[in-house]
Amino acid sequence: MRVSGGDLRNQYRMIYDLFCQESARIHAKDIASKLGIDPRTAGRRIREASSRGYVVGPQIRKRSYSNMKEYVYFVNVGNPLRTYSEVAKNPDIEFYAGIIGCADFMAISRKKIDLGGDVVIEGVRSDYYIPQVPRHTWERALRKMREKTGSFDSNLFEPRRLIKTRSREDVTWDEEDENLFRYFEFDVRKPFTPVMKQHLISTGKIYKFLQRVDECCTRYTGYFPDGVSAYDPYFFVFETKYEDFVIDLFSELPTCSWFFKVGETLLVLAHLVREYFRINRACMSDIARLPLLSLTRSLLESGIVKSEKHALVEYWGIK
Repeated sequence: MRVSGGDLRNQYRMIYDLFCQESARIHAKDIASKLGIDPRTAGRRIREASSRGYVVGPQIRKRSYSNMKEYVYFVNVGNPLRTYSEVAKNPDIEFYAGIIGCADFMAISRKKIDLGGDVVIEGVRSDYYIPQVPRHTWERALRKMREKTGSFDSNLFEPRRLIKTRSREDVTWDEEDENLFRYFEFDVRKPFTPVMKQHLISTGKIYKFLQRVDECCTRYTGYFPDGVSAYDPYFFVFETKYEDFVIDLFSELPTCSWFFKVGETLLVLAHLVREYFRINRACMSDIARLPLLSLTRSLLESGIVKSEKHALVEYWGIK
């Protein structure tokens, strides 16, 4: 029986919810039971959700322990394409991107690096905080964000410390853990056999690794209602005393957002509908109608944030 586009998207969303709420390695037969379809179809839906960019992951990223330290750089290098090709050869660099805005290049590295140019942000990153994506429209998200900003009262604000920094702590982590992390980093649902054969790792070690993965790693499963390629990735850079409020605010977006800190600076990686943040030819009346620009201006005017910068991610690489 042919399934409508709306029903398909609903199934992709349910798969995302099950990965987040049940288990990243939930069996296809259990997903089938939840979706009311047969296991073979469930397996196909999982593959479709991934290949079409509705669901990204499940993945894992290291926490910020001293023996897992990573360094974040936002720099104006002048020639980002040349820097991009140069850092692509550096095995210590985890993520790198040409960006447009507050800087023209950014990178995340396991070791300190010198990218040259003028440094905008530099330092050790915190843990990532990645909330589950709410199930509502962009219009509802923006309305809730405006309402929260309008009713914010600094006297009632209570920090929740959603972002953790562990750079003064170590965690037990051996060569087998590193090999397992590299294997599962971009797909926690991979079968065990290939990594067992390649690195001679026992099933017991794999199960132990997966059992303690939350101690050592942040889980990431992304959801994008129209597929990840439909959105523009932006980095927002905030100086604020109310980081948990800003996190709560941007967590209303109906696409996956990442939050982390470098020192006292809060960074947000958000995936935005293009017409909500940029237009081809701008005049002041057009800019005033851009809802996310209007929101960040309200955050500044109300004193919730001391400063705000942002950058569009134009191209990127990940290892």
